[in-house]
Amino acid sequence: MNCPASADLIFTELDTHSIHHLPWSCKASSTLTSKSSSLVANSDCSTSNSGWNCTTTLALAPGSTSTLDWSASSGLPGVIFNPSSGTLSTGQTAQVSIFVPGGDCQNGTFSFTGPANTASVSWGCTPPPALEANLGNCTYSAGQGWSCLATVGSNENNTNTVNWNTSSSEGNNITFSPASGQLPPGQTAQVTITIPDTACPTNVTMTFSGLEGEYPVKVPWSCVAPMLTASEVDPGGNCSNNNTSYTCTVSLALPPDSQGDLNWSASSSSTAVTFSQSSGTISPTQPQQVIVIVPSSDCPGGSFAFSDSGGTITTVSWSCGNATSIATPTDTPAATSTDTPTVTSTDTPADTPTDTPADTPTPTDTPTDTPTPTDTPTQ
Repeated sequence: MNCPASADLIFTELDTHSIHHLPWSCKASSTLTSKSSSLVANSDCSTSNSGWNCTTTLALAPGSTSTLDWSASSGLPGVIFNPSSGTLSTGQTAQVSIFVPGGDCQNGTFSFTGPANTASVSWGCTPPPALEANLGNCTYSAGQGWSCLATVGSNENNTNTVNWNTSSSEGNNITFSPASGQLPPGQTAQVTITIPDTACPTNVTMTFSGLEGEYPVKVPWSCVAPMLTASEVDPGGNCSNNNTSYTCTVSLALPPDSQGDLNWSASSSSTAVTFSQSSGTISPTQPQQVIVIVPSSDCPGGSFAFSDSGGTITTVSWSCGNATSIATPTDTPAATSTDTPTVTSTDTPADTPTDTPADTPTPTDTPTDTPTPTDTPTQ
């Protein structure tokens, strides 16, 4: 027997044949209903970047006289109900928000179950056209920035023309040419992207979207920090000295083939050191010089540190002992006289006589007789 129903129960006494009537009845069980029997993506539900937001209203069926507890469920993964359960009394309604993730673009069912029945709401979703995009090569020009070539396309399985447009995380600073267009299924288009010169490292997201519910395609771009060099450029590599302080000249530069600017800041191991410029932005084509004043009280030496936006710290060491002094006139102290010690004479020893050797007689030549020549006889 289905409720509601009623009956008259009759009881007869056998002895007296008297009849007794006992009325009986049952009420219908409270049943659950949903205002929406079906929900369709993009028409019944609002869209977001991550899925769809739907709403339905639950109530008791007419004739229900008692409260009931209900709960919501779905065979689709990731669906969120808010609230996901509750209690309904006669005359009350409950509005339920349903979030459907973008990955659930397929047919399915939302179920709202009570003690006596389940109210089912069908979910329908036709996948939107697929948009494709990728970033090609980028060229850099110092002082101007980057020029990149991207390709945007409509998937060959699409059934309709895709109307696409562009945007970036940097707003209007990045330009696209063209910035929008139409693509039949299977067709592509080239887009030139201009990114102005900026300090690196940095990250940019460029987005290609469609007007037919296509999932946006996010294309990332980034640049790495160039390498900062810092060197002491005074003559001979020495800081100049004016007796009260040392003046050092440090040159900051980037390799000529670097891409992008670089933010930097200066510090020192001594708190008394001052910099002509304590921070700045440097480009590959424009080196910068920083004048550093070091009090003489900071001797014998220390270091300057140049930190850049890439997280690198470049250190320049200095030493007072290596500084080149600049001649500065000063008073010459008077010479202090000192007594010159007197040389003490000493007795000179007398000459010791030596024997004079006797004269050696000079030898005389012994005469030799000279023979008398004789006449040679004539024949």
